[in-house]
Amino acid sequence: MYQFRFFINTFLGKYTDKAVEDLNAKAMTRSIILYPTLASFILFVPLVFIALYLGAPLIADVINALEGTVVIHILEVVGGGLAAIGIATTVYVIGRKDYMVFFFLAYFMSVVFSSLEITMVTYAIFGILIALIFVQSQKGKLAPAPETNTASPSFDDDDDDDYDDGF
Repeated sequence: MYQFRFFINTFLGKYTDKAVEDLNAKAMTRSIILYPTLASFILFVPLVFIALYLGAPLIADVINALEGTVVIHILEVVGGGLAAIGIATTVYVIGRKDYMVFFFLAYFMSVVFSSLEITMVTYAIFGILIALIFVQSQKGKLAPAPETNTASPSFDDDDDDDYDDGF
């Protein structure tokens, strides 16, 4: 369902493109905020209402009826691989070798502390604290900006080296 919402939003993107071409701020706001929200509302609210109205026993009966079927097996296999895919995607997207130690630290913390039944919220708080400590420790290490000579101003028209895509 959640992925289907993204699929629907791809069709709504044409309204954003049109609003950007016309430089229409109100239309951009509608296409970025209002239309996706309405699409999500139309998609999720009826299904959640039916599930809540009919109750958890009916949903449990559906899940129990699917027990041992190919559907549940597929969900188990996909669910087992999601952690590896998430880590691989994060490493690929970040791509900073100097931050890899944090990913390994998070992984090994989750493995070592798994017997303590620590919640994800606790891990997130630990992550925030470690990130804050790292940021605070890096504040004084920034290289000072080189001084420019104001007597002879220069203009560098070479714009191709201003963008660093991280690769």
